[in-house]
Amino acid sequence: MRRGVSHGLEALPTAAHTFSPGRSPGPLSVFVRSWKQLPPELHDHIHDLLVIIAGYREISGLSLVSQAWCRCFRPGLFSELDLRSNEDCRTLYSILQPPLSAWLAGHVTALYFHINNSSNPLCMALLRLLPACRTVWHRFDRIKRCVSRSADLKSSLRNLTSLQLFRWGFRSFRTLLRVLADIPRLETIHFIDVKWSGDTPATIDAANSICSGSFGHVRKIYQDGCTDNMAVPAWILGAASTRHSFTRRRTPGPAVGAETWATINLIRMFLGSGNSISYSSFEVAEAAQGETELSLS
Repeated sequence: MRRGVSHGLEALPTAAHTFSPGRSPGPLSVFVRSWKQLPPELHDHIHDLLVIIAGYREISGLSLVSQAWCRCFRPGLFSELDLRSNEDCRTLYSILQPPLSAWLAGHVTALYFHINNSSNPLCMALLRLLPACRTVWHRFDRIKRCVSRSADLKSSLRNLTSLQLFRWGFRSFRTLLRVLADIPRLETIHFIDVKWSGDTPATIDAANSICSGSFGHVRKIYQDGCTDNMAVPAWILGAASTRHSFTRRRTPGPAVGAETWATINLIRMFLGSGNSISYSSFEVAEAAQGETELSLS
């Protein structure tokens, strides 16, 4: 939201016409006069409250009050977009292409895909055109088992902080972890019915070259109905809690440290295997002493 708007209502064309000699001012005039008397920081606070309680129609109306309010509320109209067909993707892509649409690209923070084509290049192209987009929600009507890691996918996801996938399929757990590691500032992982082939690495030797990257920013992980509902939390939180960065080594020596590997096994041993847990939910918070506190709900 734009800050520092101190006289948002002064541009109202109707405000100047409600004062007449010998007549009491109308309610709009009283409101405008009172609004101008408020300190600027209260204007910002009121704007924030309106964004929280207002729906799409209300925000649309508020954005038409004045130019100042338009700058304040218009971003809320485009912050989250639902795309339910390939035609929706093509329409949004054509809108974003002209240079004059740069303002719109800066407002879109979340995309919700309801498209059954995982190889649709427009999905990835749209993300590359939206530098402010931090959340992707993608749902298939049925499980897809053809998703693989690629340079295009990596460049499309790198700005995200939240990844929410429904009914996605990956070639292996190694592929899934590499895709997640390609998102450097990933904070939230939400998987429902996400499947992959093969087993998770069971020995430290098998874990070598599994991925390259760290997961130090991850704070929330939720899995429901996945191939193994403990695999992703164990590996990511095991690395995060020991400040470990995975590397795809080509030289002798383990890519996963002994402390990290012990933490992974500890989580899986005491919290159960993925086959025996219907869902898992983890939240990470920094304790006052600088330690990491994990809570399982």
